[in-house]
Amino acid sequence: MRIIIKKIDVYTPAYECDRTDAEIKNVILLIGDGMGLNQITAGAYANKGLSLLGLHSIGFHVNLAKNAFTTDSAAGGSALATGERHDNRHISMSDDGVAYPSLTDWFADKGHAVGVVSLGNIADATPAAFYAHNVERDSADAITRCILENKVDLLCGSGLDLFTERKDGLDMISLLSENYDFITDTDKICDSDGKVICIDDDMGDAAEEANLDLLADVTRSSIAQLRKLDKDGFFLMVEGAKIDYAGHSRCLPGSVIEMLSFDKAIAEALKFADEDGHTLVIVTADHETGGLMLLDGDEKTGRIMGVYVSDDHTPSMIPVFAYGPGSDRFSGVYCNTEVARRIRLLTE
Repeated sequence: MRIIIKKIDVYTPAYECDRTDAEIKNVILLIGDGMGLNQITAGAYANKGLSLLGLHSIGFHVNLAKNAFTTDSAAGGSALATGERHDNRHISMSDDGVAYPSLTDWFADKGHAVGVVSLGNIADATPAAFYAHNVERDSADAITRCILENKVDLLCGSGLDLFTERKDGLDMISLLSENYDFITDTDKICDSDGKVICIDDDMGDAAEEANLDLLADVTRSSIAQLRKLDKDGFFLMVEGAKIDYAGHSRCLPGSVIEMLSFDKAIAEALKFADEDGHTLVIVTADHETGGLMLLDGDEKTGRIMGVYVSDDHTPSMIPVFAYGPGSDRFSGVYCNTEVARRIRLLTE
């Protein structure tokens, strides 16, 4: 299949802060939902490069669910969020209903600002794992009620109907507005002087050239807003949600353009890390979707050919890329739970 997409710029890191023992004040964790090695490869050939591939510290994580060989996003995302293995469908909670503290809990308790961003529905499993606890990923009312605990300083994604058309009858916008500026336009994230919830349904649209910068713009604004809160540092999780959607749809152009959208967000994180010198950036996925196999292509033109062997998740090992102080600790092959555990160890 021939894919013609306007090329995106590739950012080359400065490497001055990479693999050092400098104090880590900020952590940016970027999760490409459904992003396996071949999604990365397809994006790199189509674009003739990715910012992601400039990172030198690379590992792989094994991502089996506790009760299944192949993980869903709930178990995979929750493992990355908490450092504990999960049953499928569980959101940062054990099989007997005990909440596992997530990285959001960890950093909030340390006095850091915390942000969760998804280029998709904010109650989907991966972002939910970073602010909620539940044994059922589809319990949207219960999941979004967890926001009322006020652990998160910034939340951004799509799904406005989750707040306006609820089965539990709560006026969530009014309740949240007691502690947050509740907005529906990503362009206004930095207009606030306090906590922000931005539910903009444009975040749910499939990537195309017209909105290819959206996740990168939101990532940049979120970093600026979290810094404005002037806490002891920040933790930000950014999800490229629709790489997964493209895999489920067996859509190679979709996989490529969603990968490029995600890579632009990665570039924003790397630029800030170079400017700051005390920021650890980690890029990984919760699982691979579609079993994408690349068959042929043309290096000069960026043409690629590929097929999907499934329309669902696969148990492939997932790459982990890291940059900044302590990034060398993410090399090797390990269980997905080690990502959160190593983050906690480095920021104790």
